[in-house]
Amino acid sequence: LIRGQIAYCDFEDVIGRFTWAETSENDTLLYGNLYSGFDDPDINNYSFCLEDEHDEVMYDLTQNFQKNVKIVGPGITPYQEDFKNGFMKPSTVTGLRFVIKCKDKTIGDSTIKPI
Repeated sequence: LIRGQIAYCDFEDVIGRFTWAETSENDTLLYGNLYSGFDDPDINNYSFCLEDEHDEVMYDLTQNFQKNVKIVGPGITPYQEDFKNGFMKPSTVTGLRFVIKCKDKTIGDSTIKPI
């Protein structure tokens, strides 16, 4: 990917999409929403991680999500956050899986793809 490119993942189980957009040389905007699957009303019971093909966590966004979204059953409020200093560029997240769990049970799993 080159600067200015975009990566995304679509979820079927929790229905939604997340997009990584490189907004400058070292900044990435992550935004998206999930519309279903959040049956537990406590956001602190969920984890949001980007994992590689060996299920190793490469980026743990759990605290970011817990701080910035609320559960509005059965989904969550929209999420948007700017990341600085080259953190999570589309080129580095492409091919990873965005895995969402509730109390260690996977409720969403989607591979991140380039546009």
